[in-house]
Amino acid sequence: MEDILSKLEEAAQGLWVMSETDAALEVVNIGAVYQNGFSAEILVQLLELPSSKPVEIQEVTYFFRNMTSVREGASEEKVLEAKRFQELVELLSSQLKDVKAYRVGQTRIDAYLLGWTSDGQLAGLKTQLVET
Repeated sequence: MEDILSKLEEAAQGLWVMSETDAALEVVNIGAVYQNGFSAEILVQLLELPSSKPVEIQEVTYFFRNMTSVREGASEEKVLEAKRFQELVELLSSQLKDVKAYRVGQTRIDAYLLGWTSDGQLAGLKTQLVET
């Protein structure tokens, strides 16, 4: 499991998730053991968050859609950044089972990109978004 965490840390280093604020991606290991029927409610319990916080679940490709696409005429820097985000999405999808984006909150959002490691641990990345 340490291998996937170090790969994620390396892949996410220097990448910023853009919203009304810019935030880095941090590696997280929730440490929960795999369970069938995992849900947003279970995640809220594991993270010890208030049950009143709304949780939206998205596909990881959808969550990163604006960061992986390149507009026509984009600078070389933006093209390379989009490629790094594409590689990060591929790494998450190939190394974690049932990987999803869990957006917790409404205006100030904690976003968890989580899936199950081969040894049954819940792990992935965390970032923050601001959307007004």
